[in-house]
Amino acid sequence: METLVLLAAIPVLLLIGIAVRRSWMLTGLGWASSLFSGVAALGVPVFAVVGGLMGLLRGRRPAQPVRGLSALVTVLMVGAVVAAASAVWSEPGPLAFITAARWFALGTLTVVAVNMIQSDGLPAAGKILAAMAPVALAQAATTVLFRFVPTVEANYYASGLSRPFLGGAGQALTTEQGYNNVVALERAGGFLFVSVNRASLVMGIMLVTYLAYAALARKRWPIWVALPLAGAIVATGSKTGLALLIVMPLFAFFLARAAGSQRPAGRIGAVLVALVVAVVGAQVFLSTADEYVQASADTLTPRLILWGAALNAIGGSPVFGLGFGNWTRELEAGTFVLGFSSRPVHNWLLQAWLDGGLGFATANVALVIVVLTIMLRAQTVNATKHERLGFALAGTAFLWAFVHGLGDNSSVIGDPQNLVFLILAGGVLLNAQILASPRAGTAPQFAIANARM
Repeated sequence: METLVLLAAIPVLLLIGIAVRRSWMLTGLGWASSLFSGVAALGVPVFAVVGGLMGLLRGRRPAQPVRGLSALVTVLMVGAVVAAASAVWSEPGPLAFITAARWFALGTLTVVAVNMIQSDGLPAAGKILAAMAPVALAQAATTVLFRFVPTVEANYYASGLSRPFLGGAGQALTTEQGYNNVVALERAGGFLFVSVNRASLVMGIMLVTYLAYAALARKRWPIWVALPLAGAIVATGSKTGLALLIVMPLFAFFLARAAGSQRPAGRIGAVLVALVVAVVGAQVFLSTADEYVQASADTLTPRLILWGAALNAIGGSPVFGLGFGNWTRELEAGTFVLGFSSRPVHNWLLQAWLDGGLGFATANVALVIVVLTIMLRAQTVNATKHERLGFALAGTAFLWAFVHGLGDNSSVIGDPQNLVFLILAGGVLLNAQILASPRAGTAPQFAIANARM
């Protein structure tokens, strides 16, 4: 019955998406993908398909030329096609089409975001972020609450209240098959997640997106959303999340400073040094805690075993991989003996290769290269220091997903809950030349760039 209702809602949602303003459409999709991704087996693909079709219907060629948009959309569309094609050799089910729908939606809706910012200005993105703030704050608050009052956490996951947000994943936590790391007393995932790693990933992307808007619009309210998210990332107990919470803002800051250099060689060197300093600094800081070192060793060893098994599986079928869902089936069949219970590969590149073969893995790598190129190109525009910082922070929304997914169970584009934030970050980066404030000695830029929410 639930599936029939979702399918019947598709044409209705499409009509609404066509009729309303683009900012309202993206807000609605943001709320839907954040809150109801676990409502049913078809919940995620339905929202992704609806969003993708809305983007296809509402998207158009931007009025102002945008470098990098065609490359980004092309890579996302190719990835979607390859993922969908891999359904031929995947386990029966929607997994391949879910992934394809997400890539398709990210591509088409990014075009919508680019058009929206060009026509309505930066405040349009600000309105969407303001509308998403209650979701972000509720996720942060419940993460902290669950961390320090575990009885509330246990009662929430066991109750029917969690079903609209998690499907049956919350109630399955007490079973061996549904076990996940939020049940540990020193960890918490908030009301939207049963995995602390995914919770920290999504909240991290939210955090840097709000900080990016704060820098670009010179507004303070996004900072008051970002601060609870920072505290909640610490409360998750995710070591990757804690490291990235330190590394990503530092990297954005040094990248923006380096972009202000008048010497290209010095600029490139400063960026590389900034990245090394940020990474090493975070590791040195965290390594002073003995508990962190031991916990890292406890989680790294199983990952090395897991990655080794994944590489062996890829070696057996390097072109096509195993197909979506077949990695789990092979583990359950005992084809690969790990010595512990684990399902995802905890590396987006290996998982992509296993799921969609060499073609899908290549699309994942190409996406990273294209986004990094767009991010660095945004730093070359003639902008103020606040704008350069905002563009750098917008780029770290994608970097957070890229880096986090190299060691945890998330994809190269993160989770459904963060898609609207990546869409807005992408719209900002692609419109960097337009959003940059006119300065003395330069040609006037798009008029709406100076508008502020």
